[in-house]
Amino acid sequence: MWQNRQSLYEILPREEAENVQSHLPGPAKRSFAIAEQLAIDEGVGKLIIKGHTEEGAGYAWFNFVRIPRHVALQDIGNLNTDNAEEQSSTNGFMGSVLVGMGFGLGRMASTAVFPPAAPYFAAGFMASWTSAMKHGPVDHIRRELRSGPRILGPPVNLAN
Repeated sequence: MWQNRQSLYEILPREEAENVQSHLPGPAKRSFAIAEQLAIDEGVGKLIIKGHTEEGAGYAWFNFVRIPRHVALQDIGNLNTDNAEEQSSTNGFMGSVLVGMGFGLGRMASTAVFPPAAPYFAAGFMASWTSAMKHGPVDHIRRELRSGPRILGPPVNLAN
């Protein structure tokens, strides 16, 4: 698409070339999903990516992390796994902290009411904090180290 847009700039006046709208059909006879992170570069110009639905269910699903304003998705699902993953991590972290606080209070109460149960509450407290560490800082570091999205646009090795 980006190369097509550049060719249009060479043969048409810039204003006319920018008004050309490209269509990219996503043919499918059954559902498919591309989980790889994708981003669309601004340079592709006006673009419509069309999918297919049957009985209200989309057949094509992508994981777009960045879509320019002038790109439209028609009958295409966006997995947007980054936001879902981040929300899941936040929820897991908060849940683990609350469970840990419950086990901590339970341990204090069991010391007075039923002392033999105290070690079990202490173990639950430590397990919940282990889970909180996995959902908090460890997930954050893992997301930071992941490679960036694949950019749909100009070639990377293009010399200007």
